[in-house]
Amino acid sequence: MDLNQDLDVFPDKATERKILSFFIKCPSEGCDWTGELRNKKNHLATCSCKIVSCLNKNCDITMQRKNLKLHMTTTCQWRIIQCEHCSEPHPKCQMEDHIKECLKFPLPCPNICGVSIPREKIPDHATNDCPLTLIPCPYEQIGCKRKVNVQVLG
Repeated sequence: MDLNQDLDVFPDKATERKILSFFIKCPSEGCDWTGELRNKKNHLATCSCKIVSCLNKNCDITMQRKNLKLHMTTTCQWRIIQCEHCSEPHPKCQMEDHIKECLKFPLPCPNICGVSIPREKIPDHATNDCPLTLIPCPYEQIGCKRKVNVQVLG
């Protein structure tokens, strides 16, 4: 005779209740929790000793849940921080590369006039504002080949 699983086999609720009432210890290393087997899932959802993964995108580090917040906000290299110059968000581990291209990052004037200018404004500064920019002599059209500083003319 063949048994039909749907019709002939049924769960034994009394045995299930008995098994779920067994006391267990938390499987997480360092956790002292003990409780009924039926409460294991709820406990593991909040167990501070359970091994969890960092929630920051691209980070594959695992740690005990109690260390997760500190890792994610302070030590994780994939935590998102804002550039102090342009306020764009970038992962901590990529900020150095961003700074090399950040248009708002201050750089010294290429003419060494002593002013720091955002990277995006250096061409304008060098052309229009820098007192050390060399321009053709106002008498160029009559043959003068000298270059003079903007400040000499001012």
